[in-house]
Amino acid sequence: MKINQHIFVLALLAGATMGLTSCGDKFLEEDLITQKSTDNYKTQKGLDELVTGAYQKLKFKFNYIWAIECYNMGIDEFTSGANNMTGWNAYSPSLNSTETGANQPMWDNMYGLVEPANILISNIPQYYSQSSANYNTRLGEAYFLRAYAYFELVKQFGGVPLKLNPSKGVETVFTRNSLEDCYKQIIDDFEKAYSLLPEKAAQTGRITKSAAAHFLAKAHLFRASELYDDWNSSYKSTDLDAVIKYGKEVIATHPRCQDFGQLWDYQKANGDNEKVSEVRRQGYLGPLWQSDAPLFPLGLPKPIGLYPRHLRRPRVLLCQCHGILHAGL
Repeated sequence: MKINQHIFVLALLAGATMGLTSCGDKFLEEDLITQKSTDNYKTQKGLDELVTGAYQKLKFKFNYIWAIECYNMGIDEFTSGANNMTGWNAYSPSLNSTETGANQPMWDNMYGLVEPANILISNIPQYYSQSSANYNTRLGEAYFLRAYAYFELVKQFGGVPLKLNPSKGVETVFTRNSLEDCYKQIIDDFEKAYSLLPEKAAQTGRITKSAAAHFLAKAHLFRASELYDDWNSSYKSTDLDAVIKYGKEVIATHPRCQDFGQLWDYQKANGDNEKVSEVRRQGYLGPLWQSDAPLFPLGLPKPIGLYPRHLRRPRVLLCQCHGILHAGL
Protein backbone atom coordinates (compact mmCIF):
# COMPACT_ATOMS: atom_id res chain seq x y z
CA MET A 1 0.00 0.00 0.00
CA LYS A 2 2.78 2.41 0.89
CA ILE A 3 4.45 1.63 -2.42
CA ASN A 4 1.22 2.46 -4.27
CA GLN A 5 0.91 5.74 -2.35
CA HIS A 6 4.45 6.73 -3.33
CA ILE A 7 3.74 5.93 -6.97
CA PHE A 8 0.56 8.04 -6.84
CA VAL A 9 2.38 11.02 -5.35
CA LEU A 10 5.15 10.79 -7.94
CA ALA A 11 2.56 10.62 -10.70
CA LEU A 12 0.89 13.78 -9.40
CA LEU A 13 4.21 15.60 -9.25
CA ALA A 14 5.09 14.51 -12.78
CA GLY A 15 1.72 15.69 -14.06
CA ALA A 16 2.11 19.05 -12.36
CA THR A 17 5.55 19.46 -13.85
CA MET A 18 4.29 18.62 -17.32
CA GLY A 19 1.51 21.13 -16.86
CA LEU A 20 3.96 23.85 -15.95
CA THR A 21 6.13 23.22 -19.00
CA SER A 22 3.25 23.14 -21.44
CA CYS A 23 1.13 26.03 -20.24
CA GLY A 24 2.48 28.48 -22.82
CA ASP A 25 4.78 30.50 -20.56
CA LYS A 26 7.64 32.14 -22.44
CA PHE A 27 10.32 31.58 -19.86
CA LEU A 28 12.19 29.25 -22.23
CA GLU A 29 12.24 31.75 -25.09
CA GLU A 30 15.51 33.59 -25.67
CA ASP A 31 16.01 37.16 -26.84
CA LEU A 32 19.10 37.21 -29.03
CA ILE A 33 20.88 40.46 -28.29
CA THR A 34 24.34 39.77 -29.73
CA GLN A 35 23.36 39.57 -33.40
CA LYS A 36 22.70 42.81 -35.23
CA SER A 37 21.00 43.57 -38.52
CA THR A 38 21.37 46.55 -40.80
CA ASP A 39 18.64 48.22 -38.73
CA ASN A 40 21.41 48.92 -36.24
CA TYR A 41 22.81 51.36 -38.79
CA LYS A 42 19.70 53.48 -38.43
CA THR A 43 20.93 54.59 -35.02
CA GLN A 44 23.69 57.00 -34.11
CA LYS A 45 25.42 54.38 -31.96
CA GLY A 46 25.26 51.83 -34.75
CA LEU A 47 26.73 54.27 -37.26
CA ASP A 48 29.57 55.08 -34.87
CA GLU A 49 30.27 51.35 -34.59
CA LEU A 50 30.18 50.89 -38.35
CA VAL A 51 32.73 53.65 -38.93
CA THR A 52 35.04 52.12 -36.34
CA GLY A 53 34.63 48.65 -37.82
CA ALA A 54 35.36 49.93 -41.33
CA TYR A 55 38.80 51.19 -40.27
CA GLN A 56 39.91 47.57 -40.07
CA LYS A 57 40.06 47.38 -43.86
CA LEU A 58 42.77 50.05 -44.02
CA LYS A 59 45.39 47.60 -42.75
CA PHE A 60 44.77 45.12 -45.60
CA LYS A 61 47.71 46.17 -47.74
CA PHE A 62 50.14 45.83 -44.84
CA ASN A 63 49.12 42.29 -43.87
CA TYR A 64 50.25 38.86 -45.06
CA ILE A 65 51.87 37.90 -48.35
CA TRP A 66 49.33 39.70 -50.53
CA ALA A 67 50.89 42.97 -49.41
CA ILE A 68 54.16 41.92 -51.05
CA GLU A 69 52.47 40.44 -54.10
CA CYS A 70 50.07 43.29 -54.84
CA TYR A 71 52.34 46.21 -54.01
CA ASN A 72 56.00 45.18 -54.20
CA MET A 73 56.65 42.31 -56.60
CA GLY A 74 57.38 42.96 -60.23
CA ILE A 75 58.40 46.60 -59.72
CA ASP A 76 61.58 48.45 -58.84
CA GLU A 77 61.24 47.85 -55.08
CA PHE A 78 61.34 44.08 -54.89
CA THR A 79 61.82 40.94 -56.96
CA SER A 80 62.01 37.22 -56.32
CA GLY A 81 65.46 35.94 -57.18
CA ALA A 82 64.16 32.44 -57.77
CA ASN A 83 61.30 33.83 -59.86
CA ASN A 84 59.07 31.24 -58.21
CA MET A 85 56.00 33.51 -58.14
CA THR A 86 55.87 34.32 -61.82
CA GLY A 87 52.33 35.71 -61.82
CA TRP A 88 53.21 38.72 -59.71
CA ASN A 89 56.95 38.80 -60.31
CA ALA A 90 56.99 38.47 -64.11
CA TYR A 91 53.35 39.09 -65.12
CA SER A 92 52.90 35.57 -66.44
CA PRO A 93 49.49 34.30 -67.66
CA SER A 94 48.83 32.94 -64.16
CA LEU A 95 48.10 36.51 -63.03
CA ASN A 96 44.42 36.61 -63.94
CA SER A 97 41.00 36.74 -62.38
CA THR A 98 41.26 33.17 -61.09
CA GLU A 99 44.24 33.99 -58.87
CA THR A 100 42.95 33.79 -55.30
CA GLY A 101 46.08 34.27 -53.19
CA ALA A 102 46.24 38.07 -53.40
CA ASN A 103 44.12 39.24 -56.33
CA GLN A 104 40.83 37.97 -54.92
CA PRO A 105 41.48 39.17 -51.34
CA MET A 106 42.33 42.63 -52.68
CA TRP A 107 39.07 42.79 -54.61
CA ASP A 108 36.91 41.41 -51.80
CA ASN A 109 38.43 43.54 -49.05
CA MET A 110 38.23 46.83 -50.91
CA TYR A 111 34.63 46.26 -52.00
CA GLY A 112 34.07 45.12 -48.42
CA LEU A 113 35.06 48.67 -47.47
CA VAL A 114 32.92 50.30 -50.17
CA GLU A 115 29.70 48.77 -48.81
CA PRO A 116 29.89 50.08 -45.22
CA ALA A 117 31.02 53.44 -46.59
CA ASN A 118 27.93 53.52 -48.80
CA ILE A 119 25.71 52.69 -45.81
CA LEU A 120 27.31 55.49 -43.82
CA ILE A 121 26.99 58.07 -46.61
CA SER A 122 23.33 57.13 -47.06
CA ASN A 123 22.34 56.81 -43.39
CA ILE A 124 24.29 59.51 -41.55
CA PRO A 125 22.23 62.40 -43.00
CA GLN A 126 19.05 60.49 -42.09
CA TYR A 127 19.78 59.04 -38.67
CA TYR A 128 22.74 60.90 -37.16
CA SER A 129 22.04 64.04 -35.18
CA GLN A 130 23.31 66.99 -37.18
CA SER A 131 23.81 68.87 -33.93
CA SER A 132 26.34 66.27 -32.81
CA ALA A 133 29.96 67.39 -32.71
CA ASN A 134 30.84 64.18 -34.57
CA TYR A 135 28.39 64.57 -37.47
CA ASN A 136 30.81 66.10 -39.99
CA THR A 137 33.65 63.86 -38.86
CA ARG A 138 31.68 60.64 -39.35
CA LEU A 139 30.45 61.71 -42.76
CA GLY A 140 33.95 62.81 -43.74
CA GLU A 141 35.37 59.47 -42.63
CA ALA A 142 32.79 57.69 -44.78
CA TYR A 143 33.70 59.66 -47.91
CA PHE A 144 37.40 59.14 -47.22
CA LEU A 145 37.00 55.37 -46.77
CA ARG A 146 35.06 54.99 -50.02
CA ALA A 147 37.57 57.06 -51.96
CA TYR A 148 40.46 55.11 -50.45
CA ALA A 149 38.90 51.77 -51.41
CA TYR A 150 38.27 52.81 -55.02
CA PHE A 151 41.75 54.34 -55.29
CA GLU A 152 43.31 51.02 -54.31
CA LEU A 153 41.05 49.12 -56.71
CA VAL A 154 41.82 51.43 -59.63
CA LYS A 155 45.58 51.18 -59.08
CA GLN A 156 45.31 47.41 -59.20
CA PHE A 157 42.57 46.73 -61.77
CA GLY A 158 42.09 49.91 -63.83
CA GLY A 159 38.47 50.89 -64.30
CA VAL A 160 36.12 49.05 -61.92
CA PRO A 161 32.37 49.07 -61.24
CA LEU A 162 31.39 52.15 -59.25
CA LYS A 163 28.88 50.99 -56.65
CA LEU A 164 27.67 54.10 -54.82
CA ASN A 165 24.53 52.95 -53.01
CA PRO A 166 24.01 50.37 -50.26
CA SER A 167 22.85 46.92 -51.33
CA LYS A 168 19.26 46.00 -50.59
CA GLY A 169 19.89 42.35 -51.37
CA VAL A 170 22.28 40.14 -53.32
CA GLU A 171 23.46 41.82 -56.53
CA THR A 172 25.08 39.91 -59.39
CA VAL A 173 25.24 42.33 -62.34
CA PHE A 174 27.79 45.14 -62.47
CA THR A 175 29.10 47.37 -65.25
CA ARG A 176 32.75 48.35 -65.41
CA ASN A 177 33.30 52.11 -65.34
CA SER A 178 36.08 53.90 -67.18
CA LEU A 179 39.28 55.06 -65.49
CA GLU A 180 38.15 58.64 -66.03
CA ASP A 181 34.85 57.98 -64.24
CA CYS A 182 36.64 56.24 -61.38
CA TYR A 183 39.19 59.01 -60.83
CA LYS A 184 36.46 61.64 -60.91
CA GLN A 185 34.55 59.78 -58.19
CA ILE A 186 37.69 59.19 -56.11
CA ILE A 187 38.68 62.86 -56.19
CA ASP A 188 35.12 64.03 -55.53
CA ASP A 189 34.92 61.78 -52.45
CA PHE A 190 38.33 62.87 -51.15
CA GLU A 191 37.28 66.52 -51.62
CA LYS A 192 34.11 65.94 -49.60
CA ALA A 193 36.19 64.25 -46.90
CA TYR A 194 38.64 67.15 -46.92
CA SER A 195 35.82 69.67 -46.39
CA LEU A 196 34.28 67.70 -43.50
CA LEU A 197 37.18 66.25 -41.51
CA PRO A 198 38.76 68.06 -38.55
CA GLU A 199 42.31 69.37 -38.43
CA LYS A 200 42.99 67.31 -35.31
CA ALA A 201 41.60 63.92 -34.45
CA ALA A 202 39.42 63.60 -31.35
CA GLN A 203 40.92 60.11 -30.86
CA THR A 204 44.35 58.83 -31.78
CA GLY A 205 44.19 57.15 -35.16
CA ARG A 206 41.12 58.87 -36.55
CA ILE A 207 41.35 60.22 -40.09
CA THR A 208 41.97 63.97 -40.33
CA LYS A 209 41.88 66.71 -42.95
CA SER A 210 45.62 66.19 -43.54
CA ALA A 211 45.02 62.56 -44.48
CA ALA A 212 42.43 63.68 -47.04
CA ALA A 213 44.83 66.35 -48.37
CA HIS A 214 47.59 63.76 -48.68
CA PHE A 215 45.43 61.43 -50.75
CA LEU A 216 43.96 64.26 -52.79
CA ALA A 217 47.50 65.18 -53.84
CA LYS A 218 48.23 61.59 -54.70
CA ALA A 219 45.00 61.00 -56.64
CA HIS A 220 45.53 64.17 -58.68
CA LEU A 221 49.10 63.09 -59.34
CA PHE A 222 48.04 59.70 -60.61
CA ARG A 223 45.36 61.16 -62.88
CA ALA A 224 47.91 63.58 -64.38
CA SER A 225 50.26 60.75 -65.31
CA GLU A 226 51.41 60.37 -68.91
CA LEU A 227 50.04 56.84 -68.69
CA TYR A 228 46.59 58.35 -69.23
CA ASP A 229 47.48 60.69 -72.08
CA ASP A 230 44.67 59.25 -74.18
CA TRP A 231 42.03 60.87 -71.93
CA ASN A 232 43.50 63.14 -69.23
CA SER A 233 44.60 66.23 -71.21
CA SER A 234 41.79 68.39 -69.84
CA TYR A 235 42.77 67.55 -66.23
CA LYS A 236 46.56 67.77 -66.23
CA SER A 237 47.08 71.43 -65.48
CA THR A 238 44.59 71.63 -62.61
CA ASP A 239 45.69 68.23 -61.30
CA LEU A 240 49.34 69.26 -61.02
CA ASP A 241 48.35 72.54 -59.37
CA ALA A 242 46.32 70.51 -56.85
CA VAL A 243 49.33 68.27 -56.14
CA ILE A 244 51.37 71.35 -55.20
CA LYS A 245 48.54 72.91 -53.19
CA TYR A 246 47.68 69.89 -51.07
CA GLY A 247 51.27 68.71 -50.81
CA LYS A 248 52.45 72.03 -49.42
CA GLU A 249 49.54 72.06 -47.01
CA VAL A 250 50.44 68.64 -45.60
CA ILE A 251 54.10 69.60 -45.20
CA ALA A 252 53.22 72.89 -43.50
CA THR A 253 50.85 71.18 -41.10
CA HIS A 254 53.20 68.28 -40.37
CA PRO A 255 56.78 69.59 -40.83
CA ARG A 256 59.51 67.08 -41.44
CA CYS A 257 61.79 65.96 -38.66
CA GLN A 258 64.88 68.20 -38.50
CA ASP A 259 67.16 65.39 -37.41
CA PHE A 260 66.62 62.10 -39.23
CA GLY A 261 68.28 60.24 -36.37
CA GLN A 262 65.39 61.15 -34.09
CA LEU A 263 63.25 58.68 -35.98
CA TRP A 264 65.34 55.83 -34.58
CA ASP A 265 66.15 57.17 -31.11
CA TYR A 266 64.17 54.58 -29.21
CA GLN A 267 64.18 55.38 -25.50
CA LYS A 268 60.89 53.79 -24.52
CA ALA A 269 57.71 52.41 -26.06
CA ASN A 270 55.56 55.17 -27.56
CA GLY A 271 58.31 57.68 -26.85
CA ASP A 272 59.05 60.97 -28.53
CA ASN A 273 60.67 59.35 -31.54
CA GLU A 274 57.29 57.84 -32.42
CA LYS A 275 55.61 61.24 -32.31
CA VAL A 276 57.56 63.04 -35.03
CA SER A 277 55.68 64.00 -38.16
CA GLU A 278 57.00 61.30 -40.47
CA VAL A 279 55.73 58.63 -38.11
CA ARG A 280 52.54 60.42 -37.15
CA ARG A 281 51.52 61.11 -40.72
CA GLN A 282 50.98 57.42 -41.25
CA GLY A 283 49.65 57.13 -37.72
CA TYR A 284 46.53 58.98 -38.77
CA LEU A 285 45.46 55.72 -40.43
CA GLY A 286 46.04 53.62 -37.28
CA PRO A 287 46.06 52.15 -34.76
CA LEU A 288 43.00 50.19 -35.71
CA TRP A 289 40.28 49.62 -33.18
CA GLN A 290 38.50 46.35 -32.66
CA SER A 291 34.77 46.35 -33.18
CA ASP A 292 32.02 43.79 -33.23
CA ALA A 293 30.15 45.87 -35.79
CA PRO A 294 29.52 43.50 -38.72
CA LEU A 295 30.02 44.59 -42.29
CA PHE A 296 27.36 43.82 -44.87
CA PRO A 297 28.79 43.56 -48.40
CA LEU A 298 25.61 41.92 -49.67
CA GLY A 299 26.65 42.08 -53.30
CA LEU A 300 30.24 42.21 -54.47
CA PRO A 301 31.34 42.46 -58.09
CA LYS A 302 33.62 39.69 -59.23
CA PRO A 303 37.17 40.46 -60.39
CA ILE A 304 37.13 41.58 -64.00
CA GLY A 305 40.75 41.46 -65.00
CA LEU A 306 43.96 43.01 -63.79
CA TYR A 307 45.32 46.29 -64.99
CA PRO A 308 49.09 45.70 -65.36
CA ARG A 309 50.89 47.39 -62.53
CA HIS A 310 53.66 48.77 -64.75
CA LEU A 311 50.89 50.73 -66.51
CA ARG A 312 49.16 51.93 -63.35
CA ARG A 313 51.93 53.18 -61.04
CA PRO A 314 53.80 56.39 -61.91
CA ARG A 315 56.41 55.58 -59.28
CA VAL A 316 59.24 57.77 -60.54
CA LEU A 317 56.97 60.81 -60.53
CA LEU A 318 55.92 59.99 -56.98
CA CYS A 319 59.50 59.67 -55.77
CA GLN A 320 60.42 63.04 -57.28
CA CYS A 321 57.63 64.87 -55.47
CA HIS A 322 59.95 66.30 -52.79
CA GLY A 323 58.88 63.75 -50.25
CA ILE A 324 55.36 65.11 -49.84
CA LEU A 325 53.78 61.81 -50.81
CA HIS A 326 54.43 58.36 -49.46
CA ALA A 327 55.09 56.12 -52.45
CA GLY A 328 54.25 53.05 -50.39
CA LEU A 329 50.61 54.00 -49.98
